[in-house]
Amino acid sequence: MRKRLRFEQRLGLLAFLTALPGTATALYLLWTGPHQATTRWTVSIVVLASATLIGATLLGATLLTPLLERIAAIETRVPVRLESGPALTVHADPDQLEQLLINLQRNAADAVLESSPTASPDAPAIQLSWKQTDADAEILLLDRGPGIANPTNLFVPFFTTKPSGSGIGLTLCRQIAEAHGGSLALENRPDAPGCCARLRLPLHTGGSGG
Repeated sequence: MRKRLRFEQRLGLLAFLTALPGTATALYLLWTGPHQATTRWTVSIVVLASATLIGATLLGATLLTPLLERIAAIETRVPVRLESGPALTVHADPDQLEQLLINLQRNAADAVLESSPTASPDAPAIQLSWKQTDADAEILLLDRGPGIANPTNLFVPFFTTKPSGSGIGLTLCRQIAEAHGGSLALENRPDAPGCCARLRLPLHTGGSGG
């Protein structure tokens, strides 16, 4: 009983920490770190528990450029090319948006490593860009992996093709996007092998972007 109580206390603390700034980055490092085999199941539970916090999303003015620069710099396993884009400010919770984008980028890197394509400056392993579309900001993340074999199961909870996957990452990503009044779609690239993740978020109308 004593060990069980300690475990539940640790789990509760981790669930609380997922709501703190920068914790998404820490979870990413834990997920891909040297002890991933023994910690992924714990992180999966924590991320699932953090879905209950989405209803308490703290929306505000979030600058896209510095956020995407941080996201692109996190991935070190494969080259990520961040395209230049307009100065846009979205109406979002920066911590939840960071969690969403880190998960999408990690999935893209996993797919690239699975297929082992030859990357070049003209054909980077992962390409991250953004633009304005009407009253929304559209973030595109392209990879050069094998693409989507079964689009039907993409957002089915606990469905995964990875040996050590949890099957909740994309489900949580879509929940975060929709809680922001946005949308998330994944599709095969029409121009090359790989996947395109398309995230749309409403622009912040209370101030100017910069």
